[in-house]
Amino acid sequence: MSDTKQPTLKGLAADITKNAAIVSDFLDKTNNHFTFDTDSPPSFPKTASEDVTAARMQLIYAARQLQFLALGPTESLQWFALSGAPDTTTLQWLYHYDIPSAVPNQDSISYADLAKKLNLNQHKMTRILRHAMTNNIFLEPIPGHIAHSSLSKQLAEPGNLIRGPVGNLTQTVYPAVSRMVDAHEKYGTNDEKGVHAPFNVAYDTEKRALEYIANDPVRSVWFTESMKGGAAAGPSSTRYSVEAFDWQSLGNGVVVDVGGSAGHVSKAIAAAAPDLHFIVQDQPAMVGKGQAELEPELKERFTFRPHDFFTTQPYNEPAAFYLRLILHDWPDEDAALILRELAAKMGPETRLLINDAVVPEHGAMHPLQEKYVRNADMVMMSMFNGLEREKSDWEDVIKRADPSLHIVGITKPRGGSLSMIEIRKE
Repeated sequence: MSDTKQPTLKGLAADITKNAAIVSDFLDKTNNHFTFDTDSPPSFPKTASEDVTAARMQLIYAARQLQFLALGPTESLQWFALSGAPDTTTLQWLYHYDIPSAVPNQDSISYADLAKKLNLNQHKMTRILRHAMTNNIFLEPIPGHIAHSSLSKQLAEPGNLIRGPVGNLTQTVYPAVSRMVDAHEKYGTNDEKGVHAPFNVAYDTEKRALEYIANDPVRSVWFTESMKGGAAAGPSSTRYSVEAFDWQSLGNGVVVDVGGSAGHVSKAIAAAAPDLHFIVQDQPAMVGKGQAELEPELKERFTFRPHDFFTTQPYNEPAAFYLRLILHDWPDEDAALILRELAAKMGPETRLLINDAVVPEHGAMHPLQEKYVRNADMVMMSMFNGLEREKSDWEDVIKRADPSLHIVGITKPRGGSLSMIEIRKE
């Protein structure tokens, strides 16, 4: 029995009331209350203060804990086991058949007409859609007709940044996560290699997940759009990458964005540090996309170059090498090799900036943030045999890469899930 004070239904209800008032007052002032109707704002205002952000986080967490205590241990486990796979499978099905795009924006459509439009079995489709409605995805305004809710509308909008993460997670990641036991049974204790991940079992391939995805024109788009979507909102958004380091302190130097995709994060940093220049490195298709999409006003400040970060780094002594959400994709041996190539090209003033999760000891961060990080850790394990590292893990992999590297600081903005690890070379 724990001596720690345990939450109660009444205590959680009071906590919810207090924090709901703080959040609601802020939303009143900004006229941004969420609803389930299609005219709902899509996301929480970025203008929220730290106090409002903290109140919102606690509100979400307390509501979740309240549900557990209302259900009790047995029903909580039943609910957890029964809901997880069906919820994700329903979302996977909706995305695969692009159901949201087939539903009218401002009107309803009958199940019969929708099934005919998409050439789907009406009975099964109706059952799946009604399951989705239990998660507030779609509405049934009149019997036998389906219409958009605020959630389904997000999935129907072309270019909406949530489509990428939903596509990547449901179509590519979910099959891998579900094979974790099979991978352990197949590879046993020799399962730390990047080609011994649950992904390899799910897709019956000896290729690393990133290589496999890069060679799949559909999955590569989902993956790229997922990175953009995650950077646009939520605890891993680019706003926290900008806040986590004094980019202007680098003056008019060059930042090499290693594995920088199409440059979306570097663009956010560029807006905050107008004197900096950027070299974005990634696979050929990705940097080609970045070059094609580059805004005219940034052409003098951005260069896109294909590069395999396991090979010799071509740039010497830049102001900074920057890696955002790269190393968590790789086991320690591979992560150390990536860093070793960069360390060889660092000068005395070069910063090595790793923008990734630094997992604190259990219980040291807000439980809602820890849930986010632990979820991400399961994804990394399933896809790449990668991991979200604790501080000691980072210290080990950095020293394995090059003993002359040392951490000079770790900064995590409030509300964000990622830290900035600043490394210098002795």
